[in-house]
Amino acid sequence: MHAEGFGDEVKRRVLRLPPPEQVIPAITGTEIELPCLLAAWLSLSMSEIRGLTKSKSLLNHQLFVVDTVVRVHGQDIRKEGGKEEQRTRAFTLPPYLEKLIDQVPGDVICPLSIPQIEKRFDAALQAAGLPHMTFHQLRHLNASAMAMLGIQKEVAMERGGWKTPYTMDAVYTHTFDAPRRAADQAINAYFEGLIANKKLTNSKKRRVFKLVKV
Repeated sequence: MHAEGFGDEVKRRVLRLPPPEQVIPAITGTEIELPCLLAAWLSLSMSEIRGLTKSKSLLNHQLFVVDTVVRVHGQDIRKEGGKEEQRTRAFTLPPYLEKLIDQVPGDVICPLSIPQIEKRFDAALQAAGLPHMTFHQLRHLNASAMAMLGIQKEVAMERGGWKTPYTMDAVYTHTFDAPRRAADQAINAYFEGLIANKKLTNSKKRRVFKLVKV
């Protein structure tokens, strides 16, 4: 009986998420692209994304997680710092994301509400014919991408803000600067490739459409 219960629990925990090569093209070019990429590319949570500002989070082509915005009794509350010490972190800001951020008017990088983000993300998935996934599961997508790319586990934990092996594996070890920079470059190149492929596909479709129309 205990074994059966344990098996059921394990089944409930298994996630079947669409791969990044399907999810990223689905949100590329949409109004929800920036928050989705901040979650899938940089592994930021909803509260971290909504806490980002140009004045406090950006410096020398880096993005810093310094504030969060949480929903309490129907009100948005801005809190200084991440949820935990490990969640206050910095990233090399990819040029693609930097360009998207530059296009946002005002200081707040993601002014959308939680329902707006979730509904638009769900609509983008449906439009692409992809199965439902929560916005938070974009962080799972990021962890899977780092594992697939062979990112050093301690570096991956630092990027994602995970402090235990249960959420990502292990001991309190320090990461070296070189592996961390290499991790940033590998992740950036991977997601930039997905976006470039999407744009190339769209460009080919437009050319074919013009030829057929003529």
